[in-house]
Amino acid sequence: MDLSTLFWSAVASFPKFGSVSLEKLANSLFDPEKIFKANKSALILAGIDEAKASEFIAFRATINLTRLEKTIATENIQLITKNQAEYPTLLKTISQPPFLLFYQGTPCWQEVCLAVVGARKYSHYGQLAVERLIGETAQAGAVIVSGLAYGIDTLAHQTTLQNKGKTIAVLGCGINQTTIYPATNRHLAKSIVEHGGMVISEFPPFTAPLRHHFPLRNRIISGLSIATIIIEASRKSGSLITANLALEQGREVLAVPGSIFTDQSSGTNMLIKQGATPVTSSEDILAALDLSPMNQYSDSHIALTMPEDLSEEEQTILTILSQEPLHIDLISTQVSLPTGQVGSALTLLEIKSLVRNIGGMQFIRI
Repeated sequence: MDLSTLFWSAVASFPKFGSVSLEKLANSLFDPEKIFKANKSALILAGIDEAKASEFIAFRATINLTRLEKTIATENIQLITKNQAEYPTLLKTISQPPFLLFYQGTPCWQEVCLAVVGARKYSHYGQLAVERLIGETAQAGAVIVSGLAYGIDTLAHQTTLQNKGKTIAVLGCGINQTTIYPATNRHLAKSIVEHGGMVISEFPPFTAPLRHHFPLRNRIISGLSIATIIIEASRKSGSLITANLALEQGREVLAVPGSIFTDQSSGTNMLIKQGATPVTSSEDILAALDLSPMNQYSDSHIALTMPEDLSEEEQTILTILSQEPLHIDLISTQVSLPTGQVGSALTLLEIKSLVRNIGGMQFIRI
């Protein structure tokens, strides 16, 4: 293991050392082991104030280097500093870029990246938007960047993997498995790495997911990306923070329009009124990224392909379904079959992964 990762992790564990302090120390003392072991005078000469230097010296005595070293080695945690040529180019151009980036996986942050953020509690419409828009964008070669949070973030990562694309999860905590937040997404983080993507953070291993870390994380999500798309957000959504950061960084902001009657679309509709680019197809996203689609997407993309092993009833029901929800009573009326018979056919179609019950006995075609 590269000892620089170990000692930078130890130094960065001190909560009062942000990117500015870390860069001062690097420029003065150069070697992270020397920084970790520096006496008070050396720290002061590097630009650290006396009180903070004293606190750091007391703090470092509490660090379990053996535990830290074992975790870094076992979980293959790597590190890059802003001074290295491999540091992501776009991120370096933002205001106060992180001096350190801890990561797992295969570096893909120099490729064309799209930031995807949105509501924690998304609607069926939001789910369809992610599955269609982000799925097609990932197929076209864009790296999807998000925050591994509940909701749209999780769905964006999962959709990218399902479409055999690469995705980057940016965390507001340490990237070791026992710290990743939310805990329910630890398996997803592992899958992202296993499929050619990355999990990254400016925070060293074992750093807890504190509230003030997430706005810092958001600047990295947008900073890595050519453009940021918001898919469902209320006017009070944290996703709008990422949108504003993207604007400050000179990046394009995209938004998926939604119903004027739902709070989940009030934030995205407001962004569009303020000048964000409205997105109604993956072509809109690919134009912002200057990418060409893998296929020509149109209505033919969702054209019905009828499997050969369906009964006549199943074929009839599948023909009338689309991605607009349809209640079982309306389906029964349109196909002129009893509700019980329709329900049995829909169950079989669900088993065959051809339709989905989205709740309230409403069904869509997949």
